[in-house]
Amino acid sequence: MKRLLLPIALLLIAADTQPASQPAAYDTPLAACQAYCEKSIEANADGVLALGIVTDPKFKEACAIVEKDSASRARLEQAIAAKFPGGDAEVIPGGRTMDKIMHSILARLPKAKIEVAPDNKTATVTYPPDENAPGDAPPAEPFYCIRDATGWKIDLIRADDADASTLAMLPLLKSSIEQNDQFTAEIKQGKYATLAEIKTHFNSLEAATTAP
Repeated sequence: MKRLLLPIALLLIAADTQPASQPAAYDTPLAACQAYCEKSIEANADGVLALGIVTDPKFKEACAIVEKDSASRARLEQAIAAKFPGGDAEVIPGGRTMDKIMHSILARLPKAKIEVAPDNKTATVTYPPDENAPGDAPPAEPFYCIRDATGWKIDLIRADDADASTLAMLPLLKSSIEQNDQFTAEIKQGKYATLAEIKTHFNSLEAATTAP
């Protein structure tokens, strides 16, 4: 889900400082999904990771990097919006900012269909599609949840679309995090006087990232 939501063509969201070593516990799959969206909106990668579970150790680093990349992207969008209100939607292709996407999902979650397995250990949370989304928007993907001894958590392997291709992309994703964080710092420092300058630099980074 996260990788597909990122519009920077990587194929792919901190107020709460709870470390990943102390997982949060939620009594219902829906509550876990809502918290996941909220932490993503906050650009709180550690908070998101604390809400999740990685069932295959080989993907633990990959999921952490995907979430950190998502958070760095969200911080970049927030920096753009702080300097030029509404400018983030103009810079991001299709206006599909992380904030907009996650707020949309969060608003639709109360109407989600929740299917819990008979053993009460896994669940699927399917929220309705966004009626206002453009025709080329990615389809809504359900959340997959897993219950452990502490409560319900998000299946991060499925949320992050973690697979062999993700492992191969880790160097690229790590570079993306560095670029996003540097870009964010430059915006806050006033390096770009106009939104057009920010958009030009953003597009140049995207072109460099996707170049063969």
